[in-house]
Amino acid sequence: MNDFVNYLNSMNNANANNINALAESQVNNNYYDEIQIDRKIGQYIIKKIKSGEKSTFILTGHAGDGKTSILVQILKSLNLLSKTEKLKEKDIKLSPYGEILYIKDMSELTKQKQTKYLVEALEAPKRGQASILISNTGPLIEAFEEIFENKYEIEMKLLKQLDQNKEEKIEIEGYTFYLINIARVDNVIFSKKILEKLININFWDKCNCNLKDNCPIYRNVTFIKNNYNKVSEIIEYIYRYFYEHDKRMTIRQILAHLTFAITGNLSCEDVKKLNNNKFTIIKYNFSNLFFGYVGEEKNQDAEQIKIIRELDRLNLDGLPMYDDYEIFIKNDFSHFDYTIQSLLYEYWEKKYLKYYSVNNEIENKLEYKLSLIRKMIKRIYIFYSFKRTSEEIIKILFGDVFLIYSKMVIEELGNSDKKKIKAILVDGLNRLNLGMTNLEKSLEKVYITLRRNGYNYQNVFVLLGDIDVEKLNIKQIPVNINFEDYLCKYKIYLSYENKLIYELNLPLLMYFEKIIKGKIDTKINPSLTHGISNLESKLLDICRYDNDKIIRLIINNFNNIDKLKIEIETNNKIFASIY
Repeated sequence: MNDFVNYLNSMNNANANNINALAESQVNNNYYDEIQIDRKIGQYIIKKIKSGEKSTFILTGHAGDGKTSILVQILKSLNLLSKTEKLKEKDIKLSPYGEILYIKDMSELTKQKQTKYLVEALEAPKRGQASILISNTGPLIEAFEEIFENKYEIEMKLLKQLDQNKEEKIEIEGYTFYLINIARVDNVIFSKKILEKLININFWDKCNCNLKDNCPIYRNVTFIKNNYNKVSEIIEYIYRYFYEHDKRMTIRQILAHLTFAITGNLSCEDVKKLNNNKFTIIKYNFSNLFFGYVGEEKNQDAEQIKIIRELDRLNLDGLPMYDDYEIFIKNDFSHFDYTIQSLLYEYWEKKYLKYYSVNNEIENKLEYKLSLIRKMIKRIYIFYSFKRTSEEIIKILFGDVFLIYSKMVIEELGNSDKKKIKAILVDGLNRLNLGMTNLEKSLEKVYITLRRNGYNYQNVFVLLGDIDVEKLNIKQIPVNINFEDYLCKYKIYLSYENKLIYELNLPLLMYFEKIIKGKIDTKINPSLTHGISNLESKLLDICRYDNDKIIRLIINNFNNIDKLKIEIETNNKIFASIY
């Protein structure tokens, strides 16, 4: 029996008995140090303390963001917490750099203690101490409002810092302190780091039973290790998609998802009950469990895991893949990792023949059952397709613009990629403003028009302004990375004559990419609608026509456009001309 399997099963909330899923009790587990990942925020605070700075550090964010883990990282790095020692509600530690006061989690305390401990933490520098206070955001703001009178001003100041997450101290009512919002830190990078820790060979040395060859847990670890770069990249891209669509996952949620995808919450005893069936390697494959499936069937317990619920909405395993014809028509399974090929082929043939040998079943019911098998194979294809790179797979799942944008936020790219983003933005804006038609070529200007709401047909628009495409560019602006765990991080902006005018986001660019491909989404997210309006407003500030006696119309002739100018003179004569 491998105790590490039980530990992994305790890390998610798909099982009510998982004691480590929602508490810092995991800190005292023997395996904690082995999978713990040091954070830049922790290193930042450690450096401040070692320099002799006596300051208050308040760490806030959502439950599961890793606030307690950062506190443990700081204390252990300063040799102030032993491996088996439990964190106290509040404690003062004496380090070579002076006394350090810590409050473990203010969110767990009564309101009276919250206000009392907050004051103690804020006043610690006056006593010659450094202090570290951990709290979820809501209780923290309430505690500040309870202590000080100017509630509105204080709340606005706190919220501004929580949004901007600046490195500088803030000052409230004579108290200066660092306020770090972990929820604003990009944690997508941790998926790779966590996965690498979980498949570390040292944890799996105990797996030496006679069931090892057909043990789905052990084989999942083996498959991932043999394909680590590709598997970890695809996972990171998928998490990036959620992050950029305001569905950020906490460290705890990422850990819960990946541990479930490795074990399926099977214990070593459960594996014995599977009767050493070789097809369990397919059914409980990492790629299946990652999406919340066991074989063709949905695992109901997996619905407790947030990321799996979100993945279900995307229906990624229902998309057409590059090699569907070769796999499902020609039965060519050479596209898969060679360790899976024969098993997958045998599983497909067995199921295919089984369903089509039953004569009394309705044809569409047979097809439905086969579609479930195809989706299962596609899930495995996403992670283990032998002949496709991770980038090729991601292009199928999310499109070209997603791939470029994902790289642009964490590395500096060349002009060719920036030009592709610019082309999508310009083309998308023009198609939106000139009607959903196929333009023969990209236009030299961006036209902003007055148009009807919705998708009713329209081919004549009031032209409000136009802007030269050549004056627009895409800029990558570096952001402060003292709190980020990436080597570099960028925000993406649209600029006009080198002046930044609008911060671009992934949903906006993916929406324009859909428009270019002729896809019309009738259920647009309200925030996306607001973003488009805001972008057009910024552009209009630059290019709006200033002559109110001239009405400009633009006519969409399907593959090209005509522009009509109507001028009203003082004698009420009207002149119209095409220009």
